[in-house]
Amino acid sequence: MFLAGAGSGALLAKRLPTGASGGKTESRPIPALAQRQVAVHEAAHAVVSAAVRPHAAVLSAEVNVETGEDSGYGWVRHEPVLRPETKDELLADVVVDLSGMSADELINGAATDGNAHDLKNASESVAAICGMNGLCGRLAYRETLGTEEVESCLRRLKSRADRLVQANAGLIMELSETLMEIPVMGGKRTMTGDGFRAFLMDRHVTTETELGVAPENCP
Repeated sequence: MFLAGAGSGALLAKRLPTGASGGKTESRPIPALAQRQVAVHEAAHAVVSAAVRPHAAVLSAEVNVETGEDSGYGWVRHEPVLRPETKDELLADVVVDLSGMSADELINGAATDGNAHDLKNASESVAAICGMNGLCGRLAYRETLGTEEVESCLRRLKSRADRLVQANAGLIMELSETLMEIPVMGGKRTMTGDGFRAFLMDRHVTTETELGVAPENCP
């Protein structure tokens, strides 16, 4: 299952030791303002996904209201693609990964330390696409790529994410507000895939084709 979201890696330094529990950590609430910022981040993942990868439907979008041992800030989950994917489709996944950071910068005002999971996914995906799968003009199998090679590709794909977030900023904000209106269940606000599709039913997602800009991909 494809996951995009503000993962748990950046929370490790923020968890509170319980002291009396042998060094274990406890949950603590995420402030309302931070929840709204997370909602914008996750809404960007969902909207950009609808723009660039319609072949894989969104299953759910979640915003956590507290952190815990295994919980991050939020997630967007997609249904699995049960067939081989093309280079363009795989790179679109990376654009989705990077769109949360784009929303942090362009809508929330600044990137945060909540992007570790997204950047890990994006970096590993580029290494697999171009190194192991032979989809970037080289046939030699490589399990790793040089940092500069990965960075160059990620910057091209981040530019795509930036453009799509800018073009759909109003829709992303509207979706984030809808997410925040969902009642809390199990420590999170969850929009189902059906809920997301219903939200989009009478709304328009701007695509790269409509922007008239050819997608920047890795060589």
